[in-house]
Amino acid sequence: MRMQALVIRERILGPAHPDTSYYIRYRGAVYADAGKFNRCVALWNYALDMQQTMLEPLNPMTQSSLFSFTELFSFMMGEQGRTSTRGRRVHPVTFTDLVTVYMKSVREVEAGVDMLDKIPAGERDPTYLHRVLVISLHLACLLTKLLPELTPDQRHIVHCIT
Repeated sequence: MRMQALVIRERILGPAHPDTSYYIRYRGAVYADAGKFNRCVALWNYALDMQQTMLEPLNPMTQSSLFSFTELFSFMMGEQGRTSTRGRRVHPVTFTDLVTVYMKSVREVEAGVDMLDKIPAGERDPTYLHRVLVISLHLACLLTKLLPELTPDQRHIVHCIT
């Protein structure tokens, strides 16, 4: 029922409305709190795709979504295999989830650089670009923690992205 409410909200407000992605991300956070990390990642990826499609590059909402992923993945990697306070086992971060978000962060950096290149040098403010770069570096660090467990094909994918 709650998922239907999100669909209705998106139809009425449209994907560009800030409340649309906010409530999708909120529902994802509720799933994460309940230990349903796969549902959380799926919803957050949907919201991030919507933001990257509808909003200008380096938008603070997109930055916030990317940062939320870094926090979630860091938590999952730190708590991996342990039992949470609610008695649920924290599942490991999947390579696919992490590399998907990392590729989206790299795409955001590339779009941000392109956007800043179109602005006259004296009017550029690289603050938002720097924030997305730091988030991307954080995701890259998380990816390096997975490297020992990856197959040669997966390692090749990681090296091709960077």
